[in-house]
Amino acid sequence: MDSHFIVGDVHGCFHTLKALLAHWNSENEHLVFVGDLIDRGNFSPQVVAHVRALMSHQAYRVSMVKGNHEAEMIRHFKEGPSWWYDVLGASMLQQYERAGIDPKSDAKWMAERPLVYETETLLVCHAGISHTPFPFIEDHPDSVLWGRLPVKKLSKLQVYGHTPQKELVYNQATDSICIDTGAFKGNCLSAVVVDAAGKIVKSHSVKTLRIDLDT
Repeated sequence: MDSHFIVGDVHGCFHTLKALLAHWNSENEHLVFVGDLIDRGNFSPQVVAHVRALMSHQAYRVSMVKGNHEAEMIRHFKEGPSWWYDVLGASMLQQYERAGIDPKSDAKWMAERPLVYETETLLVCHAGISHTPFPFIEDHPDSVLWGRLPVKKLSKLQVYGHTPQKELVYNQATDSICIDTGAFKGNCLSAVVVDAAGKIVKSHSVKTLRIDLDT
């Protein structure tokens, strides 16, 4: 069974992501992203392009689960402008125009991402599985895309993002950890290494590089 290198919410912080991935052992660790690659930072198209390239590389094992920001970009191209476009999407889509990258292609790729990555000992999703009866109804406010409720204890380690934390703190009572450490807020981008038994054996955090946020 694989060890995993699981990366928190990147939010367009491309250079910080590259610095964090310097710690990834690509030969022995399956790379997993918890979603929210896009919005807020300066380099959303470059982040998505990099993750797509990693996923298509035959020598690597790479997975990603969908986040709520990916869900909003998908919705935009299916249904038209919404609050997301006004608040975040318009400026992010300008990044795509400047980069010469097709956002519709990325939205199609995002729509193909699952809500959960799971093994016998590990479950990764964007916002965590709580006690809600509706964890996989995407539009539900308590779902694995949007939920803010405390996560519940599963029969395996649960790793998730979505709610920014100041630092990585493992919750022994629920065998879970939130790995969103607020990269877009200028704090840091974090990852945990999980062994085949579902135990966190290491963590890495990289202070957000100013180039990713400066205007």
